[in-house]
Amino acid sequence: MKTRKTILSMALITALSMTIAACGNGSAPINTDGISSDDGSVTTAPADGLSFIPEGTNYNGEEVKIMYAHVLMSDSENEVTYTPDELDGDIISDAVYKRTTMAEEKLGVKITSEHLKDYGTLPKVIEQSIMADDNRFDAVVGRLQVMVTASSNGHLLNLKNIKTLDLSNQWWDPNVNDCMDFGGVQNIASGDINYCDDYSINVIFFNKKLFEAYGIEEPYQLVRDGTWTFDKLLEMQNDAAVDLNGDGKYDENDEYGMVSSNLYVVQMLVGFGNKVVIRDNDEVVMNRSQKIIEQAIEVVDKAAKRDNNSVIIEERKMGYEKGDALFPNGQTRMYLAPMGQMLKYRQTMEDPFGVLPIPKYDESQDNYYSAVNQYWASCVSVPLNCKDTDRIGYVLETMGYYSPETVTKAVIEKSIIGKATRDEETGEMLELIFKSKVFDPGLVYEWGANRFWYDIGDAGKSDIIMSRLEKKYDNINARISESIAGIKSQQ
Repeated sequence: MKTRKTILSMALITALSMTIAACGNGSAPINTDGISSDDGSVTTAPADGLSFIPEGTNYNGEEVKIMYAHVLMSDSENEVTYTPDELDGDIISDAVYKRTTMAEEKLGVKITSEHLKDYGTLPKVIEQSIMADDNRFDAVVGRLQVMVTASSNGHLLNLKNIKTLDLSNQWWDPNVNDCMDFGGVQNIASGDINYCDDYSINVIFFNKKLFEAYGIEEPYQLVRDGTWTFDKLLEMQNDAAVDLNGDGKYDENDEYGMVSSNLYVVQMLVGFGNKVVIRDNDEVVMNRSQKIIEQAIEVVDKAAKRDNNSVIIEERKMGYEKGDALFPNGQTRMYLAPMGQMLKYRQTMEDPFGVLPIPKYDESQDNYYSAVNQYWASCVSVPLNCKDTDRIGYVLETMGYYSPETVTKAVIEKSIIGKATRDEETGEMLELIFKSKVFDPGLVYEWGANRFWYDIGDAGKSDIIMSRLEKKYDNINARISESIAGIKSQQ
């Protein structure tokens, strides 16, 4: 085993941050000389990088209002205000402040934000604002999980109709563009402007101490060689349950091979290169191909069966909170969870740990695929009643432009890499994971296609797949059609 290191080399940090800027958020490094300084002051970036803004554009201090809802850096209450009022010494908060201040200075606006703490009510708040035509906010930032409801309700503008907004720019994520574009209508976007997307990618954490104790070689070389497969995962997680207290039952006091939420089955299926929904031009339907069904049966029977104590679906066995505590407590070899959990583990976990992508199905698969968790990822939209679309387009573009070298750099270099990782290999794995990030509309939108596979994972019974699919397939497709009709209503 290689000697554990507490920090990545500067060369790797630089390379990884550049890769993330180019691939993870759909952004490329830009000329940002003068963006930041050692004393924390804010300076103006060179004008040539903002050529999309007409010379002399100045809104004379007009207020631009952004509603944001529950945008967290992790699953803790470690929240960063979307528009901080001042530099406060927090790495991420200061980066957001610098980004926002530079955008304000460039456009002559005052960017303010309103925090909606009950993030689940966001679609209703957007609807109420539209009905009242109160111009309560010009843009909205929220979790994908809830923003898709506003999207399906037809309450968001088609971003492609905002002439001052260009989603092909490097600071917007092309993966999101591909996922959220329905027949030329896209009302949800993401990229460097949002600072918690990278935390939302589902990964596999592994406990190095337990791997060593059981004579399991760390899987890093398997990943490099393209041989990190489902079968290899099974070798490491199955037949691993240990009744630590000898009471004859398996609960939160024992040890396991793998712990997951009911995301296990669908995350494996996406990792195998499947799509939850199939798109054929304008038609979108639930994927019920022979391939996905056969692989789902295999995943359930080999790993997620109800009587398999080696792989614990936490909702089924003991509930989320108890299940979530097993990995940081050193009671499971592996844990499938959003990447943002690293921020918690580096503070609370004594055992050394590493991070891996979701495995391939077999070695013939060309690439790894790591799905974004819609419950963690955030996005930006413009409400239907926005009064000045030209202005908000410029604001979002300018904030996006300044974000790679402020916000994204702070998140990646200082938070994920600089503090959360404990070895060089983890940084290498992160680079690969960011490159393999997948947005799937079948996961993102609450059509029921994702829930179908969640329920299969929670049930742990492969023999119900076909019968349930026959019952739900037409209903799910009807929901898909209704949702897309709502999205396209703002053509």
